[in-house]
Amino acid sequence: MFWAVVRSALVLIPLLASASPSVAAAAARDYLVDIWRFDDDLPRDGINSIAQGNDGYLWVSSRYGLARFDGVRFVNFSARIGAQFVGHHFANLTASPDGGVWIGTPGSGLARWKDGILKPCLRPGNLERGPVFAGFTNAQGRELAITPDGRVLAWSNGAPQSVVDAGRWGGVVGPSLCNDNAGDIWFVTYEHKLVRVTGTNVREMTYGSGEDRRNWIALAVNAAGELWAGTQLGVGIWRGEKFEPVASPADSLMPVDDVIATPGNGGNEARVWVIAMGRAWLIEGTRWVTNVLFEPDAGLYETSPRIVDRKGDLWLTTTKASLVRAGADGSLTILGSQDGVPPGRVVALLEDSEGSLWIGIERAGLARLRPRYFHSVGAREGIKAPPIWAVLEDSAGAIWLGTENAGLQRWQESKLTQFSLGDSVVPGSVFSLYLDRSGRLWAGTGDNRVFRFENGKFILAWEDPSPGWNKRVYAIYQDRIGRMWFGTGMGLFRWDDGNMQRLTGRNFEVGVVRTISEDAGGRLWVGRSGGSEIRLACIEGDELVARGIDGGLSGQDVLGLHAGTDGSMWIASVGSGLWRHHDGRFTRYATEEGLPDNRIYSITQDDAGNLWLGSPTGIIRVKGESITRQSAQLDCLRFNRTDGLLTRECSGGTQSVISRTRDGRLLFAMTEGAVALSPGGIPRGRKAPLG
Repeated sequence: MFWAVVRSALVLIPLLASASPSVAAAAARDYLVDIWRFDDDLPRDGINSIAQGNDGYLWVSSRYGLARFDGVRFVNFSARIGAQFVGHHFANLTASPDGGVWIGTPGSGLARWKDGILKPCLRPGNLERGPVFAGFTNAQGRELAITPDGRVLAWSNGAPQSVVDAGRWGGVVGPSLCNDNAGDIWFVTYEHKLVRVTGTNVREMTYGSGEDRRNWIALAVNAAGELWAGTQLGVGIWRGEKFEPVASPADSLMPVDDVIATPGNGGNEARVWVIAMGRAWLIEGTRWVTNVLFEPDAGLYETSPRIVDRKGDLWLTTTKASLVRAGADGSLTILGSQDGVPPGRVVALLEDSEGSLWIGIERAGLARLRPRYFHSVGAREGIKAPPIWAVLEDSAGAIWLGTENAGLQRWQESKLTQFSLGDSVVPGSVFSLYLDRSGRLWAGTGDNRVFRFENGKFILAWEDPSPGWNKRVYAIYQDRIGRMWFGTGMGLFRWDDGNMQRLTGRNFEVGVVRTISEDAGGRLWVGRSGGSEIRLACIEGDELVARGIDGGLSGQDVLGLHAGTDGSMWIASVGSGLWRHHDGRFTRYATEEGLPDNRIYSITQDDAGNLWLGSPTGIIRVKGESITRQSAQLDCLRFNRTDGLLTRECSGGTQSVISRTRDGRLLFAMTEGAVALSPGGIPRGRKAPLG
C-alpha cells in the first residue's frame, strides 16, 4: 500500500547469525503528517492517551484536560465527566469491543461514552490517585476496572465496590493487563510478579524455582486467544494452569523486554511480536518467522507506547527516534523530526479506523501519520513540474508524459528523458498519447501532427495540412478492427492504412473533438466541446449522429468517455456532472446525488469497479457499489492538496488524462505534474466524523 521500505531477508533459526536488515530512513514522500497544537484547542502539555469509538470520534487526554475531536475541532469534555485535571494525571482512554470508549479519570473516576451518551460509572475522588484501567469483563459478565495499585473494582450508583485487592504483589504494569477467554484478568506487576484474578479470588502465578524461576515482564493475548508471557528467560504460553515455554530462536537465553499481540488479520491470529536483545521478533505458534534488528540505529527500546497495525507491522518508540516500524516482512523504518514528526517524546499511539496512525507527543501536541496514496511521476527535485496533458505507460514499463511547452518526456528507472517531436528545436506541446494493440506509442502534438514511436525514435505518421487556428490533436484511439482515429481542434479523422478521411456531423458542425471511446457493442462514441449544442455523438457510417439530447445532455462540454465493464458508457461533462448510458437510457449523477463537483474532466474504472474522476477541485473516487445498488446518494471521496497532491486541478479535454498501468495503478495528468495511485490501498470509506 503506502510504505516505502527496504527489505531484509527473512531470518529463520538460528537467528543470531543473521545479518542486520537495511534501514529505511523514511522519506517524507511516503507519509503525510498533520499536526495539531495547543492553539487548536488541544488540551495543553501534550497528549498522553488516545482512543476511538465506532462513531469515529477521537478522544484525547493530557494531564490538563480531556477532549473529543471530530476532524475539525476539539470539544472539551473535562467538566462534563466531573473530573479535575491539575497536571498530575491524564485520562486512561480505552476502546471497548462494542464500540464505546472507557474514560478512566484522575481520582480513580470512570465514565463511558457509547451511542452519543456519556454515562458516569465511578465518581472521581482524591486527585492524587491515578486513573483506573477499564474495559474488563469477568466470567459472570460483570464489568470491572483496575486501579494502578492493583485493586479490582465494580461499581453501583457511582460508588466503587471492591472485588479483590491484588496490591500486595506491587503496582500494575498497565500494558500487561489482559482478559483471557475464560474471563480471568491477568497482569504483571512492577515487582515482576504475575497475578491472575478469577471471580473474587486472586493469586500469584509462578513457574520454575531457584535460578529457573521466572520473573514476569510482559503479557499479551493474541487473536487466537493464547496468553503469551515474556520473562527474563524467554517466552511461553499459559494454557489453563500450565505454563509452556517456547524454545528460544537463539542458542542462548533470550531476556524479553516486551510482548505485543497482532490483530490477527489475514489468518495470522496466532502471531505475536517479542522485543528482546535489540530486535523485534515475530513468532507464529511456536515458529519464529522473522526478526528486525533496530539497535543501535534506532536506539534503545522504550516499553510504551507500542502497537501492531492492521497489516501486522509493529510500531514502537526508541531513544533515538520518534517512531520505529518493524515490518512483518523483515523491514525496518525509522521516523523522526526530519520526516515531519514533531520533536519530543512519543507517549501515545493509536491506529484509527482508516489506518492512520495518531501520535501523542509530550509537550508538543498531536500528530497524524497518513499514508501518501499519490506519488509524483517524473518529478525532479527542486524543479516545478509542467502542466501534463496526457500520461501513459508503455509495454516496457516506462511512463510517458505529454507536457505543455516541454515536449514529450519519458520516466524510466528514475530517469527523465525529453523528446522533441519533429524538426523543431523548441520542445513544443504534446496533448495526446495512445498505446495501440501492437504496443506502439502514438503522440499527438499542438500543431496537428501525429507521431509514432518506432525503433527508438518518433516518426511522423500524419499531418493535417488544412488551415485553422486550433490544430491540436486532443485524442488518439484505435478501434477493434485496427483503424486509428484522431480527434483534433479541426474535427474527427479516420486513418486506415495511410488513407485519411474527415468525418462530418449529421446536421451539426463537428468542431473540436476531445475524447473517443468504443462500447461493448463496437459503437464509437465521441465527446466534443464548443460550437453546437451537441457535445456527444456516435459514429454511424461516415458521419457523427447526436446522442443524449433527449436525455438532457446538451450544451455542456464532454471531455471524458469510458466504456464500463458492465456495458455502460460513462460520460464526463463539464457542468452537468457524470452521465451513464446503459440499456438505451441516460442517467445523470450530479451534486444532488452526492457528486462533489459537476465539472468532470476525465473518467476511468479500477479493478474493483470504482469510478475515478478528474475535476478542477481534485481527484474523485465513486464507489461502484453505490451505483450498482441504485442508492439515493453516491459514495464519493475527493482527494486534493491535503492528500499530498501538488495541485488539486486535474487536466482535462485530452486523452489519456487518466490511464492504467500493467500492475493496476492509475496515472493522473495534473495541471502541475502527474501522479500515480494504487487504488487498492485506499480505505473502503472514511468513517465519519474524522473523514
